[in-house]
Amino acid sequence: MKTEILDLDVKLIPFTINKEFRGIGTKSIYGVEMIKAKSIWQESQKGAGVKIAVIDSGCDINHESLKNNIIGVRNFTDEDKKNPNIVIDRVGHGTHVIGTICANGSNITGVAPDAQIYVLKAINRTGTG
Repeated sequence: MKTEILDLDVKLIPFTINKEFRGIGTKSIYGVEMIKAKSIWQESQKGAGVKIAVIDSGCDINHESLKNNIIGVRNFTDEDKKNPNIVIDRVGHGTHVIGTICANGSNITGVAPDAQIYVLKAINRTGTG
């Protein structure tokens, strides 16, 4: 079998910072504002009825801004004695990603705050999956 080698010409685009965001406690994260997600919330119903599977390092399923959106979990790692129902996020990345997607709390709102999430833990505490 012959493997094709792709020659990708990658260029970085210069950017400028238009607005700097610091701290927490605002109603939505900067990225939600930046991509203008709120402008389509009425049309998209804030993700209501949409089910999203996030394959990552797990999730803090008791997080006050996420717990109501999580509808299923599955652990595919060797952690926690391979218990399929334990998806503790020891890296933090999966929780962050899920928060960006659907945080729906008093302090922060994600892109699709009414979406439902399946947490699929495939990355362990060392970042191996």
